[in-house]
Amino acid sequence: MPDCWRQALLVFLSVRIMASAVAALAWTCVPANPVVSAGGYAGTRLSPVGEILLGVWERSDALWYAHLALEGYGAAAPSTAFMPLYPGLIRALSWFGLSPLGAGLLVSNVAFLLALVALFRLARRDFGPEVARQAVWYQAIFPASFFLLAPYTESLFLALAVGALLTARQGRWRWAGLLGGLLSATRTVGILILPALFLEFLSARRRGHGAPWLQVLWLGLVPVGLLGVMLLQAQATGDPLAFLQAQDGWQRQFTWPWLTIWGGLRQGFEFAGVADGGIYLFEAMAALYALVLGIGLLRMPACYGTLAFLSLLVPLLAPYPGNLLMSLPRFVAVVFPLHLVLARWTSARPGVEALVRTLMTGLYGLATALYVASRNMF
Repeated sequence: MPDCWRQALLVFLSVRIMASAVAALAWTCVPANPVVSAGGYAGTRLSPVGEILLGVWERSDALWYAHLALEGYGAAAPSTAFMPLYPGLIRALSWFGLSPLGAGLLVSNVAFLLALVALFRLARRDFGPEVARQAVWYQAIFPASFFLLAPYTESLFLALAVGALLTARQGRWRWAGLLGGLLSATRTVGILILPALFLEFLSARRRGHGAPWLQVLWLGLVPVGLLGVMLLQAQATGDPLAFLQAQDGWQRQFTWPWLTIWGGLRQGFEFAGVADGGIYLFEAMAALYALVLGIGLLRMPACYGTLAFLSLLVPLLAPYPGNLLMSLPRFVAVVFPLHLVLARWTSARPGVEALVRTLMTGLYGLATALYVASRNMF
């Protein structure tokens, strides 16, 4: 078995078992808030055992993806905030008899495994096998990476983003464009991989082993995914920009990113001990993680830093007033260049690596428990 698959399987199975154990324990021991339905969809009905094994993962946005897979756009206005590729895959698998929950978990877990394989290959190519080994661990045990096992878009987004950057670094521009196009149909920020891929194209030409200029046209596939979403939503709702209009329901408003960060850090420590306020502290720590490790991106190829910067800029520009860094841990979880920076730094420091992995694992368990208990971890 190739090293990339062996290492990815080891990491995937380890965190899959750990997350399932923590989720089962949290479901039985942690007082939970009511699960809020999505457009009238309240989740899959399961036996008590099925709820412990599977149902605990169907929370928050996972319900919206299942609702969208069942009903499509237009059934409830907030559903247009979500891009269609992931729920489309859920719907396709439902033709084989799988429930929305089962199909969502299957897509997410397979995509997570493929993302780890691609990340190992990318990191090994650019930074060596030891950095690659550590990078997949950090990616998997980052505190909010439990979302990669849940029926959310995060694992599919990660697999496509890493795959697009890997194929671009390999000079396979057709695949980079195709994966980028799928990425832009997965999450609205997926289109932001286009500048990173274009910079890599220019960098490859400067290095003397780039493709002919005609090959850059393959990157034109990246916005095709988003254009397809716009056509689909125009047909369903009459508004090709419905996915942007739906953001009004979250009361997001333009804010300078440094004000978002500063205000979010203040909220994180001010509300750290208030009911369910642990989420504010998690969000503040995610912001600090991104800020500190973001410095290391300056010493990496430009495509990494560009992708990381743009991916984080969007949520910082349009925060939710009551919780400025809402969902930031989930957003940071899939900004894999940050985890690569950490892996590069700890690769020659085994003591630090052990400390970081221990701390991350503990926080991972706590974050998973908060999610299962519907404690505003979304």
